[in-house]
Amino acid sequence: MFDPVTVDLIARAPPLESLDLDSYLNGHQGLLRDSRRTRPECAASVDVDSETEPPRRANDAMRRLAAAQEAFVAERSDAQTRAAAAFVAGAAHQLV
Repeated sequence: MFDPVTVDLIARAPPLESLDLDSYLNGHQGLLRDSRRTRPECAASVDVDSETEPPRRANDAMRRLAAAQEAFVAERSDAQTRAAAAFVAGAAHQLV
């Protein structure tokens, strides 16, 4: 999903418990994209909870990631780290 320059920017974001941010963002983007493609036109014919639970969990995970990275933006003084954290937070918000 990301070009090499963006991957480098993401790599400079503050780490979260050995979480590979690039893979994490790509994986959640794929899950959300796939759930939108397979969304049924008529919810009355399917179990809505089973259809909406994975995207809901992915959205929740992206919101938590965005909040954590926003906290780093507020806390850190290094401009490069702040820029990287801000990008990751923005990307997570965009996925939601």
